[in-house]
Amino acid sequence: MSLSSRVPQDLLKELDQRFPSQCPDINDSERQIWINKGKREVVEFLKLVYEEQNENILQE
Repeated sequence: MSLSSRVPQDLLKELDQRFPSQCPDINDSERQIWINKGKREVVEFLKLVYEEQNENILQE
């Protein structure tokens, strides 16, 4: 996968803090659980892109 923009480490850290990987709260609705899951999926995707971009830098 190749993106023209780089994922800054500061952004990734901020998103990871705002949308942590955690178990759902017992009081969350099913809809809220899926919304939170989607937010976390974006963070996980960006982590993969970040790791890939850094591997590419080391290989160049």
